[in-house]
Amino acid sequence: MPAYARIFTLILATAVCVELTACRTESLGPRKRRPAPAWTLKDLQGKPVSSAEFRGKVVLLNFWADWCAPCRAEIPGLVALQEKFAEQGLVVVGVSVGGTSTTALARFVREARINYPVLIADDKMQAAFGGARPIPMTFVIDREGGIVVRHTGLMTAAQLEALIAPLLDR
Repeated sequence: MPAYARIFTLILATAVCVELTACRTESLGPRKRRPAPAWTLKDLQGKPVSSAEFRGKVVLLNFWADWCAPCRAEIPGLVALQEKFAEQGLVVVGVSVGGTSTTALARFVREARINYPVLIADDKMQAAFGGARPIPMTFVIDREGGIVVRHTGLMTAAQLEALIAPLLDR
């Protein structure tokens, strides 16, 4: 594909992503809180990773794609949160829904210096999380395995920290 076609495709994909990602946060209080669906996905090396591995942790589950500009903009904040709060029990998990080849995705993960697990989404998991569209879409899962926040759209590190800090104190 010529360079101009790749650039046009990236601009078009970004425009669609921005158009579809009107930000919306849904906080699920004790009455609306529901258990997060169990899942098993493959990481970039093809190794299966299960939600059960994160039991007892606060999980920030981020559905994203490497071609989505708002998704890319979130990554430095997610990296910083993982680094800052890992010892307190936070695990950021990136779930790629972009259809990018594993090789290209692994290269992007290295270049972006992503320090958290990146997994490849499948249709079953996306359906279990309500379609996981539009992206970026982030779920905050408490230590007991319940979804406490569902957010659609770009979030800053400060916004994310405000959501997870009370859960890490427990």
